[in-house]
Amino acid sequence: MTEFKVQLDDQVVQALGYKPIEQYLNKHIVRMILKMSSQDLLKDLKEVDLENDEQWKIAREEAWKTQAHKYEL
Repeated sequence: MTEFKVQLDDQVVQALGYKPIEQYLNKHIVRMILKMSSQDLLKDLKEVDLENDEQWKIAREEAWKTQAHKYEL
């Protein structure tokens, strides 16, 4: 594990509290990790051509056959 040292003004810590600051930082680091992972997935998706993929067409048609009743008016 890597440790980062963050310096904050004492007034900020007193105003917000140590625990809320720690939770805020952890929450945003997790979001940053998820965003980076999402960007990697999107890069991979650019290489996928579902319009011309026969297996995708078959799977889509089969799914529609079994699930179409949910979308009938």
